[in-house]
Amino acid sequence: MNDFTNPAKRILNIANQAVGMPDKLSIGEVWGRVLGVDEKALNEEFHLLYQKLGMVRSELDLLQELMKETHLSSELYEPYIIRIKSIVTVKNLEAAWGNFKNKLQSDTILALKYCSDILPSEPNIDQNELEKILSIINDIRLELESSSLSIGMYKFLISQLSIMENAIQSYPISGGTVFKKAFSDGFADLVAHADDISKATDVELKTSTKVFGVWSSLKVAGEEFVKADRIANAFIGLISKGHAIAGAVLGLLT
Repeated sequence: MNDFTNPAKRILNIANQAVGMPDKLSIGEVWGRVLGVDEKALNEEFHLLYQKLGMVRSELDLLQELMKETHLSSELYEPYIIRIKSIVTVKNLEAAWGNFKNKLQSDTILALKYCSDILPSEPNIDQNELEKILSIINDIRLELESSSLSIGMYKFLISQLSIMENAIQSYPISGGTVFKKAFSDGFADLVAHADDISKATDVELKTSTKVFGVWSSLKVAGEEFVKADRIANAFIGLISKGHAIAGAVLGLLT
């Protein structure tokens, strides 16, 4: 199983996947496959790929900063990080991958391995649990699509599922910090939809508890990253109220 417990390990995993891609693919196709952007989205909405590439570049910046705090000479890692940055870009996405994959030669991979060994590891998250949560999200989304929810409640619950799904899919790139952000985004999304929630029927609120249950599962999976986070705990405390959530949300706004 892949190890995503520090920035170097995450970049190493990405690099190992990319270097094994066929030369005939374009750079855009390679990054789409490696970063989990499906082919249809890649053809229709390049912003999804741009977003993922931006996340990888941020992780490379973080790796560079963390390595500066170690005893290792910058000459042993910085040129290789810069080399990777040169191909993690929105430029030349149509160019053939075979002309650029030499940026990930064995010396670059070796440098990443040294960095991954030197940097301390973050808490590990059970990837099997994350896969289970993704499966549950997919099942609930299908259920919502065939439901008779109001437009407002439907959009809200789909938005909540998307926030959680995006966090799980972003974990291999950015690590456990994505879960703290997810809880913050989920909380803000809930408050933004306060009016829709206040008008929800009992049936709609009962349906919403399935979505909120996924948040509880996500908190357990990413416990080490969110257990001390005030927003995450406030959010979980709020959604655990079940049918009282509409009044609780309105109370936040008054």
